[in-house]
Amino acid sequence: MGKRKSGASSTFPETIAQQPAQLRSAAGPYAVYFPSGYDPATGVKWETYTHAKKRHSLIVGRADSVDFVGGSMGGEHSTAPPCRYALGVFDRASGALTLAPLAHDRLLRLEPRVCGVDYGPSEALNSSVEGLEERKAATLRLVGQLGSQRRQRQLLAREAARVDPRATVSSPEALRGQVARGAASPSKEDLVAAAIAGRALPPHDPGATTAPRAYPTRGLVWDALWDALPVEAYLRSAREGPAPAKDADADGAGAEGAPRTAYVAARLADRAAWAACAGPQRAERARLLGLLDAGATLLTRHAVLRPTRAGLSSLEARTGVPAGVLAPLLARFYTHHAAGAEAGAAERWVQAPGQRDLMLSWMVAAALRAEPSASLDGAEAEALAATLQLRLPALAERCRELGATTSTTGAHGAKKTRVTLLPPSAEARTLASYFPGLKMEKKRAGRG
Repeated sequence: MGKRKSGASSTFPETIAQQPAQLRSAAGPYAVYFPSGYDPATGVKWETYTHAKKRHSLIVGRADSVDFVGGSMGGEHSTAPPCRYALGVFDRASGALTLAPLAHDRLLRLEPRVCGVDYGPSEALNSSVEGLEERKAATLRLVGQLGSQRRQRQLLAREAARVDPRATVSSPEALRGQVARGAASPSKEDLVAAAIAGRALPPHDPGATTAPRAYPTRGLVWDALWDALPVEAYLRSAREGPAPAKDADADGAGAEGAPRTAYVAARLADRAAWAACAGPQRAERARLLGLLDAGATLLTRHAVLRPTRAGLSSLEARTGVPAGVLAPLLARFYTHHAAGAEAGAAERWVQAPGQRDLMLSWMVAAALRAEPSASLDGAEAEALAATLQLRLPALAERCRELGATTSTTGAHGAKKTRVTLLPPSAEARTLASYFPGLKMEKKRAGRG
């Protein structure tokens, strides 16, 4: 970066006026990135295509010996964007910052492709049955020569499931039989991926190799909760010593900022755990314990909450959970039923079984992450199970679903269960490698 001239700062405006861009079309500018590390400054010729009905876009960057292609459909764009992007142009003379939202609210990923392919519309190919068949045959040959076995199976299964419109089918039963014969069974990899995706897990990174990255604090404690938890009170309790541990009764906790569960009070009193935390880790631990304290209080006592006319204030007095913490927890783990939605029904917050499972996993992950070693010894695991009103085997099973390992020590009648999230190993292992495998039913003898 060159040095700024001495007189340049005097012309820089003291205030910046923000204004929207006047776009010539409904679509904003495109922003792309090259995961291959290619530098587009060497010269790229750009082409853009937009589907008239589906509103998808295709971006083609033609370089000397390779094309870079990306679009707004499929893959990482199959879900709603987590945030919105805008392109800003700053005019130093007028002091105006012009902002234009990016097309599709996304950064588009461009991958290298074979050079010279025509990506424009081809009406002749789309309208010709022979052209489509020729293209299918070419695709099958290409995948057969260069594609993986899994991709070959998927493509063959998709082709087998198609019904030929030129075939003569004598009856609806025959048509259903033809479709059933073409339906392909999912592969084992597909079943495992679907099983993992269907588990009730808090935000996590399957490719992480450490506990803080596997279940990041910012994922467990979202923005609405971040500043509402009693962090300062917990840190002060860690320095000065907590009050005697005592679970809150049905009317809530006593002193402001005091823990409502005996488990959290005991973890606050663990001086060794606090000593193992450095700087920012102490505040993170306090936030995670605050989340666990409020979540465990709701889980064990309040499956249905009925506020009075005072609204959240009445629920705060009833549960002992501050309204600023209570509101985000209700929004994420409960379903709100307004008054009058059903005949004679009052306003209420109801927790469905699926929401309870997610909240339990969330609190167990918070308990593991709150420990500097991301592990619970036998006594701590028993105390957490008692706080969440779970049997110890049920807690161990839920920990394994989160990707933690469990080990049992001691003789019969005095066994202790230790739980560890991503334990140290000779070779770095990812969180996904610790997820329980899918149990496949074995084929019985005598069955085809």
